[in-house]
Amino acid sequence: MAASIVKFLIVCLLCSVVLALRDKYCSKEYCSIPKAKHIACGKTKDHFGRKCESDARVVNISDINEILVFRLNEYRSLVAKGGYNGYMPAARMGSLSWNKELADMAEYNVRECTLHKDVCFNTKHFRHVGHIASYRGLHGGTQTVSQLLSELLRTWFEPQGEITMNDIVNYYGTSTKLYQNTDFLQIILENANSIGCAALQQMKNGWHQTYFTCIFENGLVVGKPIYTPGRVAGEDCWFAKHPKFKHLCSDKEDYHSRKSKAKAQVQDKAKAQDKVKAQDKVKARSGASIKQADAAPAEGSEATTTGEAAVTDGTELKPANGSEATSTAESQSSSLVVESQTTATQAAESSAVGSETSSTSEKTSTNLDAGQETTISTDGNDVSTTSEPAAETEDEDAFTTTKAPLSILRKEFEKYLRMLNMAAKLVQIKRIVIKTNNYAVGA
Repeated sequence: MAASIVKFLIVCLLCSVVLALRDKYCSKEYCSIPKAKHIACGKTKDHFGRKCESDARVVNISDINEILVFRLNEYRSLVAKGGYNGYMPAARMGSLSWNKELADMAEYNVRECTLHKDVCFNTKHFRHVGHIASYRGLHGGTQTVSQLLSELLRTWFEPQGEITMNDIVNYYGTSTKLYQNTDFLQIILENANSIGCAALQQMKNGWHQTYFTCIFENGLVVGKPIYTPGRVAGEDCWFAKHPKFKHLCSDKEDYHSRKSKAKAQVQDKAKAQDKVKAQDKVKARSGASIKQADAAPAEGSEATTTGEAAVTDGTELKPANGSEATSTAESQSSSLVVESQTTATQAAESSAVGSETSSTSEKTSTNLDAGQETTISTDGNDVSTTSEPAAETEDEDAFTTTKAPLSILRKEFEKYLRMLNMAAKLVQIKRIVIKTNNYAVGA
């Protein structure tokens, strides 16, 4: 007797649980539409509507779920990119992913074997869902859902009449034009990033009927935009963009939870800090490079000399083997020819030659580095050079040699100072830089 009572109580408990689960969708919590009834209210999972035939069956579409989601994401990405029908890019359009809970709601709908839109499909996790319901009939033949898929998607995505960008940004949902295009607008709704679908087929009066329904995470709301336009597609995504559909946000994009937004903001802040650190490293490296450049010898317009210099106006001279003379004057150029003597006898001869430069038309300079003697003729504007091997001499500075008497060295030093003064004046006039092995004179 006691065992029978226990079994009875268990059965009653199970029945109450089933009824509670079945009737929970009858609560106004799941349906806010006036005088509307939730699609799952008072129904079991294997329920069929009054208009269904005896051969009605729910079609297993698990083999086309991925294809369906992929194709819909292609359509969304096409619009989000910008340019389709003249539409602007979508700043934050999410990518679709499959959801089992929404697929269950879609199955409740196709089991009615009729088209009706004024019902509720909300669930515990999705309280503002949208949906697309379609019907196809073929007389005298049959078609699989896979064969119908392309036709269904094409029909959903083709706008019936002109939908402008203003209609997308300011959706008011009352005109006939917008009502006829609810399927298209539902597909491109930015926050409809979860989807579940179901299909049913049956034969009725010689017609092979197919009912197909898809439930989306969010539906159209009057007064809210279909999507927010931006300069570049996906510029306002909280998380990364979709790896395959570059114009859509990733499937992690959450349009409901505030926590996800806070998490995204933390991630954005961390990315910004990393970016600042990277920029600081680049600046530090650039500063070190600039310091190294400042420490290096200046290059450019230079006159490099190794000793005594003589000035010749009206002619551009180009000594061989590394000695350069460059002037920035437009009408004439000036050059410095530098001589260095390493013995007392050569110094005396150089002094004598230096005193006669104003009355002669030729000057001789000895290139110590190359070991050649170059004769430069300055008649008019022509410059001619002849090179002959010169006797090797010791590469010693005229001011530091110990072979010449002190008086001769002093004269040479004074002469060198005079030439430096002339070079300094030339620097001020012609804005050139002169380098010697002892001093550097420049603007």
